[in-house]
Amino acid sequence: MAMMMQPMPHPSSDRPGFLSRSSAFARRIAGTGYAFDEGAHRALVLEELDRGYDLAGQIVR
Repeated sequence: MAMMMQPMPHPSSDRPGFLSRSSAFARRIAGTGYAFDEGAHRALVLEELDRGYDLAGQIVR
């Protein structure tokens, strides 16, 4: 729960930090039934970031 409550690094100003936290969180929730594929997760996150990340489109309260 503590991991979900921490703010994520901003992907446009700290891309390596964002990737690292994203991978750590995905690894934590992935479970033990299958091996976690770090490379596949990283590729997916990079593809999503490159496709478009617009903070203004997020709801921030």
